[in-house]
Amino acid sequence: KISDDDQIVYGWGMISSIDGEPYYDTDNDHISDDVVRKASTGFMLGQRISNDSHTENDVGLVVHSFPLTSEIAKAMGIPSRITGWMVGVKVDPKTLAKFKSGEYKGFSIEGLAGTEDVE
Repeated sequence: KISDDDQIVYGWGMISSIDGEPYYDTDNDHISDDVVRKASTGFMLGQRISNDSHTENDVGLVVHSFPLTSEIAKAMGIPSRITGWMVGVKVDPKTLAKFKSGEYKGFSIEGLAGTEDVE
């Protein structure tokens, strides 16, 4: 969702599951609901920066954040096929134009994470 009035783009910062099945990103990583909740909290307590495709070019600031885990969705009565972290990012005009044209279809959220191999 794009809001022209305030230059905010809304979407998923992280996806944990779709239709109850674990979601694996382009790096073949799965992020559990618990990690989504903890990571989004830590991120919002920190710098909240969005950059251009994991480069050093900052293009926006996360201004809205909602971890929609399966537990939170159930408690709030929110039906959703997807669980994860919903964000609203205030972007610069150039980045807004790229979302509007379809060149950008997702977010690059700046942060550090460790990985753990699971059998």
